[in-house]
Amino acid sequence: AFEVPMPSEGSVYDYQLDMSNPSRWVKWTASINSDFGPKPGQALRDLIVPTVDTVRYTYLMDVLLRQSVP
Repeated sequence: AFEVPMPSEGSVYDYQLDMSNPSRWVKWTASINSDFGPKPGQALRDLIVPTVDTVRYTYLMDVLLRQSVP
């Protein structure tokens, strides 16, 4: 059995399992790129604003695509 206790603060939805150290939970906010900004010539409509939700959904889509789940 694999047991990793959840942190006492926040919700289960506030954390992800750290794959480099599977005995540790990290907040999704730690995955947000603070160096955010449009690239030269990039249209604003093509910009994805990094929030906790976009980081979560990007991670989920990446995992599903790697597993060939449509």
